[in-house]
Amino acid sequence: MHLLRFLLLFIFIFSCNTEPIRKEIIIGKTIKIMPSNFGTGNLSTNYNFLWSKPIGPNNSETDLEFKIQNDKMLFTPFSSGNYDIDLTIENLNNTSLYQETFSYYAVGDNNTPAVILVDSNGQVIVEKVSTNKKEKNIIENKKSKVWTIQIMSDPSIEVARKKQLELNNKGFDAYTESIFIKDKNVEYWRVRIGNFTNKETGLKVVKSLEKLGYDTWFTSFYQ
Repeated sequence: MHLLRFLLLFIFIFSCNTEPIRKEIIIGKTIKIMPSNFGTGNLSTNYNFLWSKPIGPNNSETDLEFKIQNDKMLFTPFSSGNYDIDLTIENLNNTSLYQETFSYYAVGDNNTPAVILVDSNGQVIVEKVSTNKKEKNIIENKKSKVWTIQIMSDPSIEVARKKQLELNNKGFDAYTESIFIKDKNVEYWRVRIGNFTNKETGLKVVKSLEKLGYDTWFTSFYQ
């Protein structure tokens, strides 16, 4: 019996100190992260998705770029090394229902380092630096331009979620995402509608919202 207890204690201690299994990802390439074992779909408006800020190898904002879109995160590593992201899903009563940690290891193509540049059109250029100085490979990661409609931004997730649900109930594809304002050291929650690949389609939705009395901000970004 004592031997069995010792073995169980040893297994527990060993498992606590074991490095998590990391999925390999490519520097400069955007990935979409979603909960692995939690069905969302049309039910995503019934939960709060609390994403942590990704932690990179140097714990620097220049290591990465991320964008939260309610039940998913768009994440791009810019430096090689380990990255960890935590997700907690709560119901609307703020009761924790699900937790998951996403662990990644970012590498360059052929395990070479990379320098990230952004051109005037918002396209990310990944410059591969070969160990052979005569070789240099420039890879252009072309991103598609999409439009979205912002309704509001507030430091309170409760206020943002209330507005999101109001819009959802009126038939709009609204979602909540967070943005961290470094200068003010504060996190804001934005309520937005749609990711439109066609600008004219987005403008039609803007007109519908304005007829209902909503203030809108029509903006674009690359993904």
